[in-house]
Amino acid sequence: MNVLVVGLGSIARKHIIAMKHLEIKFKIYALRSKPCIEEKNIKNIYNLNELNIKLDFVIISNPTLYHKKTIIRLSSLKIPLFIEKPVLKDYKNVSDISSYFNKNKIISYVACNLRFHPSIIFLKKYIDKY
Repeated sequence: MNVLVVGLGSIARKHIIAMKHLEIKFKIYALRSKPCIEEKNIKNIYNLNELNIKLDFVIISNPTLYHKKTIIRLSSLKIPLFIEKPVLKDYKNVSDISSYFNKNKIISYVACNLRFHPSIIFLKKYIDKY
């Protein structure tokens, strides 16, 4: 499995660690904006044209400010996109992106970990009583 990671910060690293717990072999490619030291098991690329392999999915975890541009750019690959929250810095033209995904049958998933939110903790405790 070939995975492209856009934005290799702390959140992306948590996703990579989680993937390592799966019993699936994968190769990680990191789309970088400037030259960086190669990390073990991660291949740096600086332009999508450098990829001569088929990607299976993309993790978008760069700053939210760049998500829209990144989503539009990568949606042309027509592969699943795993997008770190929030999806966009504002919701202008969000329906355009949603329509594009639907029209082109692009699977997307937004990571949104709320398990530590007080409301969710309350609900879990409440449900566990019954």
